[in-house]
Amino acid sequence: MSEAALVLVVDDDPSGRYARARLLRSAGYETLEAAEGAEALALVAARRPDIVLLDVRLPDMSGFEVCRRIKEADRTISVLQISAVFTRPADRVIGLDSGADGYLADPIDPLELLATLRGVMRLRRAEQQLSELNETLEERIAQRTRELAEANRQLLDEMHRRELAENALRQAQKLEALGQLTGAVAHDFNNLLTVIRGNLEVARARLDDPERLVRHLEAAQHAVERGEQLTNQLLAFSRLHPLRSEEVDVDGLLQRFVPMFHQALGEGRELVLEPAAGPCRVRIDPAQFEAALLNLAVNARDAMPSGGRFRIATSTVIVGSPPVAGPSETPPGEYLQIEFEDTGTGMPPEVLERAFEPFFTTKAVGKGSGLGLAQVYGFAKQSHGHVSIRTAQGSGTTIVLLLPSST
Repeated sequence: MSEAALVLVVDDDPSGRYARARLLRSAGYETLEAAEGAEALALVAARRPDIVLLDVRLPDMSGFEVCRRIKEADRTISVLQISAVFTRPADRVIGLDSGADGYLADPIDPLELLATLRGVMRLRRAEQQLSELNETLEERIAQRTRELAEANRQLLDEMHRRELAENALRQAQKLEALGQLTGAVAHDFNNLLTVIRGNLEVARARLDDPERLVRHLEAAQHAVERGEQLTNQLLAFSRLHPLRSEEVDVDGLLQRFVPMFHQALGEGRELVLEPAAGPCRVRIDPAQFEAALLNLAVNARDAMPSGGRFRIATSTVIVGSPPVAGPSETPPGEYLQIEFEDTGTGMPPEVLERAFEPFFTTKAVGKGSGLGLAQVYGFAKQSHGHVSIRTAQGSGTTIVLLLPSST
């Protein structure tokens, strides 16, 4: 705002009005003059002055009323009221309540009047700048809101595209897993059927040689038993195998299973049993548990090709209370914890991630079906327990089996 602001001087005294208008023009202001309130209101409506220098006592209406009407018409117009008669504090209160931006007692020093006008102008400038800033701020907020809305729309679109891609990936992974499952089952059963068919054909040709006939029939029967074992492992993983649960003393069963452990581990591998201090009884299917023990022992043997130690420790733990938090899907309660620890090669992260997948194996073709840990996993879940793995490449592996205690 320039200093050539427009000031309306309202005073019924011609000499006083002239003197003030002359002073303002000498200071660089543009001026308008009015002798009555109605005339002043007309000039305000027509010219919109920046400041009105308003005498309180006018011939046609009170200066207080003129001030009130000016502010109702345009609150941005500043009004300074001047009076030589109404100078009491109560008069100042009435004037300021009518909307005046200042109240001056006449006679007023010309320098003080100019200084007051400059102060009013500074205040008007600040108010206009604030108004412009508010308008700009509102526009910036609106623009930012539009930008955020567009960014949010793009994010939602990206999330939708990613969800579609993830669904497609999951479907592809399912199809891949199904293909692996189908291929592995077909391969294993085809091998078993080949053995059975071959032995039956040879047996039919050797009907005149009872001893050789018996050997071939035994080989065919062994292949059938392997097929039955493969079927049971699949059912255990899918948790469809019917369990014949009974209460079992786990430490006693482990002790009786020692010969099988030694046979599965082979030479050069030490077996260490660390039984719990108290009784460890659980309700499980003993046959399925023994199958899990055998699978774990075979895995430990293969992880320790140069020998090592296979340690089995049992203990009772309370899941859901310190110090054992337990897996989130395991209900709180008392559990038998069995740790199967080997000093073998351990598992890298990518192998650990897929350890319980059926038919996933790191062994050479024909050396393993990939159902060992899958059977252990299925047995644990069907027994309302949990199984987990702690391992690091080169630092051995510990498989922890939790089974609900029945003691």
